[in-house]
Amino acid sequence: MTLILNSIASANTANDQVETEVHRSNETVKQNESLLKLSDSLDITFAPQDQNRFPNDKDKQARYNQWVKNLSRDIYLDQAVKVMKDMIVQRNMALGKHPEEVKKTF
Repeated sequence: MTLILNSIASANTANDQVETEVHRSNETVKQNESLLKLSDSLDITFAPQDQNRFPNDKDKQARYNQWVKNLSRDIYLDQAVKVMKDMIVQRNMALGKHPEEVKKTF
């Protein structure tokens, strides 16, 4: 009888350990997902000529619209934009331009 109780107790302990590990794993997944989301989305708009890029195919137009929407949340595109801004600032500093003199590049 004692053997059965000991095996049940060890099974409960193993179950608790698994639950704890699953909880930790879920927390890690939530942290990773929050890191992949942008705090503010990029301002991406259609070029005027692309507003109705596929007038005869609604499915293609819907996919295109979704693609443009997804670009506004793309972390790699966001990072590339930040790098380009830094490069422009560094270039302008090297040329001796003040921030007021610099034209907006985009």
